[in-house]
Parts: sequence; C-alpha cells; structure tokens
Amino acid sequence: MIDIVNQINATHREIGNQAVATGEERSLLPRRAYDAPIEDVRDACTDPCHTWGPVIQTAWGTGDDDVAAAVFSADPVDGFPPGTPVGPPSSISWHGMVHFLVAGVAFLALIAACFVFARRFAAAGRRGWAAFSTTTGALFLADPHRLTRTG
Repeated sequence: MIDIVNQINATHREIGNQAVATGEERSLLPRRAYDAPIEDVRDACTDPCHTWGPVIQTAWGTGDDDVAAAVFSADPVDGFPPGTPVGPPSSISWHGMVHFLVAGVAFLALIAACFVFARRFAAAGRRGWAAFSTTTGALFLADPHRLTRTG
C-alpha cells in the first residue's frame, strides 16, 4: 500500500508569481525525483506502451461513461429504460448524438489499446497475453455492436 502522506511530502512545490498577458498570476510548480536507473526512465518515455498507453486510456476514460457519455445522456431506445417502446427512436436529440460520438471515440481507444498492449506483451515474450490482446482488438474492430449487446 502506498503511504500517501510520504508521497505528498516527497513532492517539491514552488509557489510564486508569473507574468501573463493580463498582468500577474500565482503559479505552482510541483517536482518529484524518483530513484530509478536511467534505462527505466528512458524506457518509460520511449516505449510505445508507456507513451501511447496513457493517451489511449485518457481517451477511453474521457469518452466512456466515466465523463462525457455520462454528461450527455443517451436517448431512450429499444425498451431501455423499462417502459420505453421497443424499436428505434423516431428522432435523436443533440445530447444523444454527442453521447453516441464520444462513446464511439472511447471504443476506438479501447481497440487501439488492445493492439498497443499486444505489441508490448509480444516484445516482453508473453505470447499468450499478446494473442489475447490482438484477438480482443480484432473482434471489437470487426463487430463492436455484437460484443456489447446484452440481448
């Protein structure tokens, strides 16, 4: 378990003033040193899994139900929520369309993550996980609706 108090105390913080176009504002510059060999730092900065992984995970978390798709609610459709008539809706609201678009970006990010991590697993010699990640990404890419359907 991580001791959060020690983690916070290990962070060096500089608070000061910074010139901006409208005058001057307060600024905070946090810094943290890690006891790691230079090879590990280089790997963390250049390995595709370490560079693309966080970007893809951010796209997934932003577009998924965690953020944007929750803010822009989906339209009632095909019996969901209970009491809604079965079948497609007669029209789509603007927030339903935004929900659909951000969820689409999130699922594309999930597919990309499968291939990025498959490459990482393959490079590490973990063939089983590489095959699983590749297969999962390929199946989602081939037919994402069938894999997410519950009925």
